[in-house]
Amino acid sequence: MSDYRMIYFARQLQRLHERAQSVLERIEALDHPKAQAAANDLRDQCFGLAWPEHVIRHYVDPEKWEVTATDISRKRSQ
Repeated sequence: MSDYRMIYFARQLQRLHERAQSVLERIEALDHPKAQAAANDLRDQCFGLAWPEHVIRHYVDPEKWEVTATDISRKRSQ
């Protein structure tokens, strides 16, 4: 698999992670006495803290990819 494909899938996971966070926030907002506890348990047990792009940055070729704290992009030819 190429670096590009790994980055593509990491970004796809990132979008899913953001959607899951949105759902967890809606659970927290429910008028239920255990909503906060349930959301916390779901977050702790089902969703990791690391951002997929942050994890994948360790596996791409640093000669070809520019990695920052928030993004991965192809280096420009000089």
